[in-house]
Amino acid sequence: MCRCAMVRYECSCGGAADLLFTEIPRQQWWFLQDNAPSHRANVTQTWLHNHGVSCIDFPPYSPDLNCIENVWQDLERRVEAQAPDKDELQDVIAEEWPNTQRDFLVKLVHSMPKRCEAVIAAKGDHTHY
Repeated sequence: MCRCAMVRYECSCGGAADLLFTEIPRQQWWFLQDNAPSHRANVTQTWLHNHGVSCIDFPPYSPDLNCIENVWQDLERRVEAQAPDKDELQDVIAEEWPNTQRDFLVKLVHSMPKRCEAVIAAKGDHTHY
């Protein structure tokens, strides 16, 4: 039986996302977002705090630790393969997003310890990630 908790995250930029926590207790989950100004905004930080969402401090300028960049590259590759025109682009993205392979996402999550080790070894410089 899967026990889940859903948290509605509404970004200060007007966007929203449902965060699905599929494991209980939720305290084992950490939320990572980059250092975009909307993510650092007081209203965003207050909302996360008030809803009990624990965040990982993300070092500035650390793309090697940001797995979402790999997800965006994968999505971009799949979208570009369809060569949509400007009018089709949003629909193609919406079609491709749910096709992101779960195994790919799990692999990215499991790469985090090695990513952290590589960044530490490189003393904050870029790594092969």
